[in-house]
Amino acid sequence: MRVDSIKPIHIINLLDMLGEDGSRKDNKSGGLADSSIYQVDKAFRSLFDRAKEWQLIKESPMQDLRRPRIKKKEMNYLDENGAFDLLAALKNIDLLWRMYFITAMIGGLRRGENLALEWEYFNFKENFISVT
Repeated sequence: MRVDSIKPIHIINLLDMLGEDGSRKDNKSGGLADSSIYQVDKAFRSLFDRAKEWQLIKESPMQDLRRPRIKKKEMNYLDENGAFDLLAALKNIDLLWRMYFITAMIGGLRRGENLALEWEYFNFKENFISVT
């Protein structure tokens, strides 16, 4: 299909299809996550904006389309027993990984925040880690 023949309905149908069961290429069940569909929408917007800038199309088919919504998922937290079980299981793994998971668990850090930590963020005198 030529880029100048793509209509908003084509985009809507594709984004809907990405959320359906069987649309994943990794053979996992279910469709893509809402955040993944949002990223596809974002890429399409960029692509069609550039096509318009280069005068390949007169108007972007994304122009009047609403962005896909990302449904907030309820977070699952460990209860006290789950936390103790995890700490017990961590005794059996390499010290480096044990510290990684304990820091994430106690600090409530997300993966990216934990991976971005550097020694300068640790204050051993006042016993805190600075995460910004």
